[in-house]
Amino acid sequence: MVVVRQGTDPFDTAIETIAALSLPSLKGRRVLVKPNAGRAVAPGLGITTHPHVVAAVLEFVKRHDPARLSVGESPIIGVKAIEAMEVAGIAAVARETGVELLDLDDGPPHEVAVRGGKILRSVKLTSRWNEFDFVISVPVMKTHMHTRVSLSLKNIKGVLWRREKVRFHQLQAPETGFANATPLDVAIADLSTVAAPDLAVIDGIIGHEGMGPSAGTPRPVGLVIAGTDYLAADTITARLMGFDPQTIAHLRLAAANASRALDVEEMEVDPADYERFAVQFTPPPEDIAIEFPNVEVSDRESCSACLSTVAVFLKRYYGELAEMLGPERTLYIAIGKGEHEPRGVTVRVGNCAEKLRDRGIYVQGCPPVASDIYARVRDSLSKKASGER
Repeated sequence: MVVVRQGTDPFDTAIETIAALSLPSLKGRRVLVKPNAGRAVAPGLGITTHPHVVAAVLEFVKRHDPARLSVGESPIIGVKAIEAMEVAGIAAVARETGVELLDLDDGPPHEVAVRGGKILRSVKLTSRWNEFDFVISVPVMKTHMHTRVSLSLKNIKGVLWRREKVRFHQLQAPETGFANATPLDVAIADLSTVAAPDLAVIDGIIGHEGMGPSAGTPRPVGLVIAGTDYLAADTITARLMGFDPQTIAHLRLAAANASRALDVEEMEVDPADYERFAVQFTPPPEDIAIEFPNVEVSDRESCSACLSTVAVFLKRYYGELAEMLGPERTLYIAIGKGEHEPRGVTVRVGNCAEKLRDRGIYVQGCPPVASDIYARVRDSLSKKASGER
């Protein structure tokens, strides 16, 4: 069963949605709530889970007498978990409800074998993973430049230990039979065989569209979607976003791993006419450079942190850059650890590109911030202009 509810109050809408489900007993269970707070971003932008939706999940679980209830996160590299949850407003609601906050990066990794994995043989999870027997994934309803959507299964990538998240972007995808499957899609599907949510509560109060997961545009929708079958919940949510679930490779692959199909018509949804809530989300661009003339982005084995940073950099500073470049020069931005041949004005972004730092403008960081990229490019172009004169 997947439940869809729409409302103006995030807390009440989330409570109503979860209460309509038939849940297994949580009495005596050790429950981990995994929100999306992968970046230190304030609420209201559709980048991090709405704190009032998290508060509703915590309140609901507490009513059912769990033995332990925790909120935990492992953000992108360079961001501290507790700080991210503080900025997102999640730490405050955890304190108000007396729930412990966990840094899932704390402690050594817990390595698990992935039997039958298409791309993974083993995976390093947070050492806290085995402390819990019921996991609730509370993601945002949003698009993603590498996986098209980021919902409850993609959100579980946040239980990976530290740099294991980066490794997921640097694997070489095997033949899968799915034309649009990225290495990340395959890795997420493999991950689902050893780490998957027991309950999905998807925050669509304010979604995020376009250059997701963090460089797009907030999309107020007022929805909360929940289900004990995370694949069904993600599938229905993708459809509510205007996407054909069959085009979401990591969901199709995860379903195949579970020997099932993503048949929307066979999924039980409350209400039956749930599609009246559907809105068309702007999909992530196939190539962010297309939106910016005289810019080319070479993305080879990068993670979404650097890609999102580059997107923010271009959105914020393209006007100034275009003036400095003029109509004849091209800005070539290289991200990821793959090989990139320099051409035009070459900018190498992120620590993964450090090995070729002398072949162009290099901006270190994991990831660097957009303003640092702009400052390095501006300074370099200014020096070249001075030298030409």
